[in-house]
Amino acid sequence: MDMDMKELEALIKLMDDSDPEIHEIVNDKLEKAGVKIIPDLEALWEGNQPSEETEKIESLITRLYENHVSHQLQHWLREESSDLLTMLLLVSQIKYPGLNTRLTREYIDRLSVDAWVQLYASAHPTDKIQVLNHVFFDQYNLGGDSETYNHPDNSFLNRLVETKKGNPITLSCLYIIVAHRLGLPVFGVNLPQHFVVAYCDSGSIEVNNYVKQNRVLKREDFGEVLFYINPFNKGKIFSKDNVDSFLQTIQVQARPSFYDACSNTDIYLRILRNLHYAMGEQNDLDKQQFIERLQQECS
Repeated sequence: MDMDMKELEALIKLMDDSDPEIHEIVNDKLEKAGVKIIPDLEALWEGNQPSEETEKIESLITRLYENHVSHQLQHWLREESSDLLTMLLLVSQIKYPGLNTRLTREYIDRLSVDAWVQLYASAHPTDKIQVLNHVFFDQYNLGGDSETYNHPDNSFLNRLVETKKGNPITLSCLYIIVAHRLGLPVFGVNLPQHFVVAYCDSGSIEVNNYVKQNRVLKREDFGEVLFYINPFNKGKIFSKDNVDSFLQTIQVQARPSFYDACSNTDIYLRILRNLHYAMGEQNDLDKQQFIERLQQECS
């Protein structure tokens, strides 16, 4: 809906009207206007001295952004859950509203092309992963953030691209996105206290045809897990026996789900759990409440 600046200013003044009916109508009208009125709201906010009204504008901007992200993530859950990158960029907007995703997408494009150029001569799966690891961790200097492991930024893809550091699940997600563009059948594995990826047997499938046809690589199209990869530890390759040992070390009973791929929805939920904890560590209760809302919308 189109709204001029005078109407917007009038509605902001009425936001806290004592009449509940007026209050509801005003807030409903502002929320229906959505994120497209945010530039005008920001102009109003910048043009005023700090006051109760500027606080209302700031709160409204936050609410509009959060509603937008919430609606987009609900759409992703219903329609686009195969698209891991879209979800990660939406999650980044939890802390970085209005994020320009172009730089992140261009970075992933460059990373994928650089890996593809070096991958063509590799035949064996482990050789392909070693090439991808070289590009990821040597050329692009990506790696795990062990020093500030629980910082919220480690869960945001845009910050991984900017700082070259992330947590296990964000690094693994980027690894999966690039691997799929290269026709490598790797998928996320939802281990307790850690997140890794699995390389699956492609059998007689010509995976490059999937890439040429822009088809999504799906776990059910591929065979057994051949080996595992730990992007948080520079792409170290390990086996099922190592998973067994890890579970014994952390004293967790083994389950079939710890050895095979999880869904992108599972990845999303785990990212939200990580963020909920991280925002609590930062004492950011507003963001923590918004994440709780996103979690509830998944049920």
